[in-house]
Amino acid sequence: METLENGLVKWKLANGIEVLYLNHKDSGDRFYGWFGSLGGSSALTRDNIAAGQLIPLITLYSDIGPLTAEQIERAFSKTNSYVEPFIRDVKQGMSFGSNEKGIADVFSVVHHAMSLNDVDDVAVSKAKSIVINELKRLKQDSNVQSVNDALQLTFDKGSHLLTRTEPEIALVTKASVMEAYDKLINVNRGYKMMLVGGKSASEVQPLLEQYIANIQFREESKYSWPTVEIRDGFADGITNIDSHDSQDGQSQVYLIAVSERNEPEPQKTCLPKTCFKGF
Repeated sequence: METLENGLVKWKLANGIEVLYLNHKDSGDRFYGWFGSLGGSSALTRDNIAAGQLIPLITLYSDIGPLTAEQIERAFSKTNSYVEPFIRDVKQGMSFGSNEKGIADVFSVVHHAMSLNDVDDVAVSKAKSIVINELKRLKQDSNVQSVNDALQLTFDKGSHLLTRTEPEIALVTKASVMEAYDKLINVNRGYKMMLVGGKSASEVQPLLEQYIANIQFREESKYSWPTVEIRDGFADGITNIDSHDSQDGQSQVYLIAVSERNEPEPQKTCLPKTCFKGF
């Protein structure tokens, strides 16, 4: 355990996970946390992005460890607890909250959600149905459809930045979900936990050692920033895309060189996208 500035305490757990904890007087008996790493859809292959993006929904409807989804819901309702998993373009993880009575249960769910050997067929079917219905609903929204059309014209087919299509979601199987889970969740690309609560660090440490330090990873890997692929000939102007680390080491900036028509200068540089890198 290492004490940092501003009352922060840092642990480097045995499995490589880093934890930052702040004991804040205004937290009362509540805990709030964020747990995740770089990765997300960009760490998956084109063939399993759709399956990977369903993992958060599937875990919400699956049995986690010794408890069923219904038992977890009942236990969480008693302590006003929640665990909300997410998979985004370059990161994945979960946010969570609880009180002193429920934080051990939340850590247990986090541990088991990171240690799945199987998922429910029913949960896979339910997640697919929810996403397909939502995609159908969004098709009726002209604003959303305009954005999607623009993205489809811009990015190469299969890009991790594109929304998966209904046919792609329909083809997802339990086997493909577990393959995506293994490639994404079971690899430690720098998992970190940020936690704020009303207990002392010495009271929190045993819970971290019992649940979070016992999460096992298949391997450790350095995150590789993805290549953003633009359709050939788009706007007759994009010549190349390069990515660069910012000086603070916490963001990634994509530099797109654009050739302008009827202008003597051969190109200009614009900064259309900044990707979150740090935590």
